[in-house]
Amino acid sequence: LCFAAYRVFIYLQQEKGLTDVRYHYVVDLRTLYLTAKREATALPEIYLPVLSTTDLDLEQLDLFRANIASARGDGDDAAVAAESLMLAICDPSSTVLLYRLTKGIKSISGKLPSRGQLMRQKQLQKTPKEASKVTPSNS
Repeated sequence: LCFAAYRVFIYLQQEKGLTDVRYHYVVDLRTLYLTAKREATALPEIYLPVLSTTDLDLEQLDLFRANIASARGDGDDAAVAAESLMLAICDPSSTVLLYRLTKGIKSISGKLPSRGQLMRQKQLQKTPKEASKVTPSNS
């Protein structure tokens, strides 16, 4: 975790050019996170570093987001954390991938529908609307 936090710190500051990059520690969760600003006057964004070799639990990530929001108090940081959290996934090759997680993270259960299934669903949704427009009235 320390490696991931350090790598994300360097990535945000030197490669992304963000300002006011800071480390924070949440005792209850025993985890490090970082905050950084895109511009000096912008609200800080919160970055949670994780290694790509660890399994991610969406419920735990949502818990992190909620606890970080409460740990930050009533200030701007808390408002930002309450809405979203940037997940910073660190690969052993030193690649960092950023994903924005928003409030109410939900797991996808089962297999995702294929492109054809999605197109058929869209077509079925359009069909009743079009049928009601085409139906002549007997007045």
